[in-house]
Amino acid sequence: MIPDEGVGEEQAVYEYSRFLAAYASDPNDVKCVAHLHCPTLSAAVAADMSASATNQSLDSWDQAPGASLIEARVCQALAALVYPDAATPDAIATTGATESNFVAILLAREGARRAGMKMRVVCGENAHHSIARAAWLAGVEPPVMIRSTAGKLDVEHAEHVLKSEQPGEQTLMVVTAGTTDTGSIDPLAPIADLSRKYGFDIHVDAAYGGPLILCDAYAHNLRNIDRSVTVAMDFHKFGWQPISCGVLVVHNREYLQPLEVTAEYLNSKDDVGRGFPDMLGRSIRTSRRPDLFKLATTLRATGRLGFERMIAACFAAAELLADAINADSNFVLWFGQRDLTTVLFRLPDMGRTPEISDNIVAEVRRRLLENGSAVLGRARTQDNDGQMRLWFKITVLNPKLNLQDIEAILGAIVRESSSVSDGLAV
Repeated sequence: MIPDEGVGEEQAVYEYSRFLAAYASDPNDVKCVAHLHCPTLSAAVAADMSASATNQSLDSWDQAPGASLIEARVCQALAALVYPDAATPDAIATTGATESNFVAILLAREGARRAGMKMRVVCGENAHHSIARAAWLAGVEPPVMIRSTAGKLDVEHAEHVLKSEQPGEQTLMVVTAGTTDTGSIDPLAPIADLSRKYGFDIHVDAAYGGPLILCDAYAHNLRNIDRSVTVAMDFHKFGWQPISCGVLVVHNREYLQPLEVTAEYLNSKDDVGRGFPDMLGRSIRTSRRPDLFKLATTLRATGRLGFERMIAACFAAAELLADAINADSNFVLWFGQRDLTTVLFRLPDMGRTPEISDNIVAEVRRRLLENGSAVLGRARTQDNDGQMRLWFKITVLNPKLNLQDIEAILGAIVRESSSVSDGLAV
C-alpha cells in the first residue's frame, strides 16, 4: 500500500476508484435498503467535491471566509426552524449524531458542574448506543434505562425513574425521534410535560427524523421538539447528503459557551475584537471540513418544497412496502406504529420454534448479501406477544423505490428462505 515508486495520478485514481465502485455497497441502488445509509443527490456530491478541491478548514475564519459564512447561515436557519420561539437559537456542524449526542451530554454535564450538581443521564432502552458511549466519554455514570414498548420509550416508567432523582443530581433526559431499529419517535409531548413537572432538561436524538422539520407536511411528527435544550440532526440519513453532514441545534447560543477556547494563531482576542468570526468555539474539533456547504447547495437546488417531495416519496414507498408485506402470507409485518420510513417484517413460524425462525431470517439476510440480490437490515425487537424476535428491516430512504422493486426484494427473500434448512445456527 506504500510503494517506493508510484504509478502516477491517473493510473492510481483509475485503479482505486474502479475497485471502490466495483466493491461498494451502493446506497443509490434501490435494493440497498438495510441502514440509514442514503443515496446521494448529484448537487450534494458536486458541492462536496468543491469543498474538497478548495480544502477549506473551519477552525479559523482566515482559512474559510466564504464557507464559514455559509455554515453560519445554514445553522441559523435550521435553529430557527427547530426553536421558532427562541430569541437566540443556534446550531453547530458535527460529523453526525454520535458527535452531536456526545457534545450535548458534555454541555449538560458542564451546566450541572457549574451548578454544583452531579449529572444523571436517562434514556430509553431504544436509545442509540452512542448515548451510553457519550456518557462514558464524558465521565458520567452509565445512563439509567427506561423500558421501551413497541419501539417507544415507556412514559409511565419514565416518570417512575425521574421521580427517583436524588438531591444534588441534575437529569438530562434523552429521547429519540427516529430509532435505528424501528424508526419510532418517542412521545415528545408527555416527556416534555414531565420535564416541566420535575425540572429536567431534554436532549432529542433526531438523527433520523430531524430533517422532517423542513417539511410543512411532516413537521407535525416533531411537535414539541422545541421544548428540549438540544437536538441532534443528520442530513446524511434522511437528507441525501454524502457522509458526513450533521448538526447539533441548541435553544440558546449561550449554551455553547463551554466550548469556547482561545488559541493565539486561530482566534486571537484582538482579531475577534476587530470583528473576525471566532470559529474555534463552534466545534470540539479543530481542523474540519465545510460539511454544511453541500447541504446549503442542496437546499438551494431543491428548495423546501423539492426536499419535501422526496420525503413524501419515501413515506409513500414505505406504505406501499408495508401493504405488500401485509397482503403476503409469506411474511408477518411488525405490529408497532410506523412513524418514519422503516419497515420490519419476518417469516411466519409455521410450526418452527422462534429460535429456528429467527436463525432463518439471519441466514436469508446473509445469503442475499453474499449473492448480491439485496442488502437488508436486521433488528431484534418485540413481537405483539412481547417476545424478542429477529426481523428483516428495510429502511426506505430512496425516493425512487417503487412497487416493482418491492416485489423483486420480497420475491428474493421468499426464494432464498425456501432453500434454507430449519437447523441453521446464527
